[in-house]
Amino acid sequence: MSGEQHAATSLCGVWRLRSAEVRCKGEKVVYPWGSTPDGYLFYTNNGQMAVLLAHAQRTPGASADLWAGSEEELARAARTFIAYAGTYQVCGQTIVHQVEISLYSNWVGSEQIRFIEDITPEKLVLRTPLMSIAHTEGIGYLFWEKQA
Repeated sequence: MSGEQHAATSLCGVWRLRSAEVRCKGEKVVYPWGSTPDGYLFYTNNGQMAVLLAHAQRTPGASADLWAGSEEELARAARTFIAYAGTYQVCGQTIVHQVEISLYSNWVGSEQIRFIEDITPEKLVLRTPLMSIAHTEGIGYLFWEKQA
């Protein structure tokens, strides 16, 4: 089995987000998703993927009806949640997500690049390229724990 095949096989399954941070210049670390974010990452063995990320302190809206939320509530909900899905390819230690559907429509048709920093049967650490996140430029680190 090649290294790429091994990495792709090791990725398959359901992962739960345990921590997310952005490391900025000057050793500053920020937590744009709060101190205890939540999320899931799914990789299938046939090349499909999906990711859901939620801020640690999301505020519920006034109504249980999604369509009855105020503009402010819906904007707040969108600012504290990321969701996208599509296909993925593994090239060495790089994972390329081809985004087919996304809460943030600007990402549809884009590629989201992630680098495998560490992977074991129980944990996965992904790193982003340098990017702007929540008005901060830095490199994101996402720490995942295998669920299934």
